[in-house]
Amino acid sequence: MSEAQEATQNTTPAEPTDATPLEGQATEATPKAGLSQDDMQSLIADLRKENAKHRTANKAAEKAAAQAEEQRLLDNGKIQEAYDKVRGEYDTLQADLKASEHERRKMQVAQEFNLPPALLARLQGETLEDMQADAAILAEFVTVTETPPPPASTDSSSGVNAVQPTTQSTDREIKEQAVRLGVHPEHLKVALGIN
Repeated sequence: MSEAQEATQNTTPAEPTDATPLEGQATEATPKAGLSQDDMQSLIADLRKENAKHRTANKAAEKAAAQAEEQRLLDNGKIQEAYDKVRGEYDTLQADLKASEHERRKMQVAQEFNLPPALLARLQGETLEDMQADAAILAEFVTVTETPPPPASTDSSSGVNAVQPTTQSTDREIKEQAVRLGVHPEHLKVALGIN
């Protein structure tokens, strides 16, 4: 190799490293060629102003992000409150529906076993089968008696039947009694069993 070739090989440009600035970049340590001290101070002041603007914008963005997060949490809280309220109302309605269904079953069982209304509250059991078993036990203690029909009318002074049903009652007597009682004569005839 000749000396000229060796010189060309040694003068190849070096790869830029992190420590060496690239072409067109200025560093604080190496001022741009042709800048005076005042120009350098002005450039530094401009860079500091620009940096201050970036810091201010960054703080504003952080503050906006924090407010947005706080609003999101508040909105989630409101949504949770609304959900809790609706869920509570739903649970209440479900409980009311279940209680109504339970009462309906009790009435159905009481009617099926001919229990008097006074025993409806006494009827126990969660399922229809449990209530039927309890009603069967209660029905053993309840005797169904035929209640005699109430008297057609009682005379308030004597407490005795005002109209004595007789086969001999005339239409005139029935009409008089109907007027006194304030009922239609035909209704009185039906009540007395007279055709």
